Amino acid sequence: MTTARAMSTAVLALLAVALAGCTAVEPASEFDRGPKAGAATGEGVALLVGVEISQTAEADRIAFHFQGDGAPAFRAAYVEPPIVEDGSGNPVEIAGERFVEIRMEPASGADLSGPELVITYPGPHQLPGPAGGVVREAARTGDFEAVLTWVVGADREVPFRVWSDTGPGRIVVEFARR
Repeated sequence: MTTARAMSTAVLALLAVALAGCTAVEPASEFDRGPKAGAATGEGVALLVGVEISQTAEADRIAFHFQGDGAPAFRAAYVEPPIVEDGSGNPVEIAGERFVEIRMEPASGADLSGPELVITYPGPHQLPGPAGGVVREAARTGDFEAVLTWVVGADREVPFRVWSDTGPGRIVVEFARR
């Protein structure tokens, strides 16, 4: 009995050590329709390297992936059209009836710290939503003066939640599918 208990304790200790290096993905908020905000978890300008849209059983999800372990500060809220590009003010057509703007700073899809511009996010600036979901489209509407802005078009106003994660850095926005 003592050997079994010692082995159980050892296994639990090893599991605790293994999990200590992992970062749990825990939403910072519950689903609701109000504005969301979060502080930066890294230093300097967060460099965007990927954007993906997916679905879970309860939500449509858009994830912004950043180089390194940290994520920028964020603010997400429903906005009214017209949707315009930062800097130019040009209108941006985005599929959907209701729109959530996700503003991340300091963040960019290009590294300006060296002698030459390095594009870190060469991906598309407009992404279709998942089939059968509430998200219709996501579009980059700004990457200007270390402020990165994307707008998500949904077919109706739904509750959403946002959180940031480290190791690697990312910001995740989920739209309830109810």
